[in-house]
Amino acid sequence: MSEIRNALKNLSVLEVLGVIIGVILMIVLFCCMFGWVTMLLWNALMPVIFGLPVISFWQAVGLMILGSFIFGGAKVTINKTVNETSKPDREDE
Repeated sequence: MSEIRNALKNLSVLEVLGVIIGVILMIVLFCCMFGWVTMLLWNALMPVIFGLPVISFWQAVGLMILGSFIFGGAKVTINKTVNETSKPDREDE
């Protein structure tokens, strides 16, 4: 961890800002790419198989967001460890 802190101390404000902007652009590009792929797959399969209407890009992005809510794509888990001393003792009768 100290190596990362030392590396960050050597960067200028413009370099840090460039990294932040680059990461944001990559996230936006990633979302657009998956929205486009979702739209293409939906429009190629669903109208033919099930007779559903074709969808726009923004509807495909909305489907991705809805799917992540329903199927829990953005779960945050917290690992809890239980101390052996905190468990109640069981007496066998």
